[in-house]
Amino acid sequence: MSFYASEAKLSPNHFTRIIREQTGKTPSQWIASMIIVNAKMMLKQKDMNIKEVASKLNFPEQYTFRKFFKLHVGISPKEYKQRVLKD
Repeated sequence: MSFYASEAKLSPNHFTRIIREQTGKTPSQWIASMIIVNAKMMLKQKDMNIKEVASKLNFPEQYTFRKFFKLHVGISPKEYKQRVLKD
């Protein structure tokens, strides 16, 4: 969270207050939801594989990204990519 507060040029406390007021979520919840939105957009691209998505989202390894994605979406990135590319 400190990274995002710094990027927004806000103190961590001010950043937290703004995020809660605007979204009703904690900063951690909001950040996770933004990561998932970006991950889903990237996974819809035929030419981008899961390892590249994980790397672009700054996950240390594909396994960590897979766990994070499955926790928040309920299916693995591979399953998600297969479903969206099938439609």
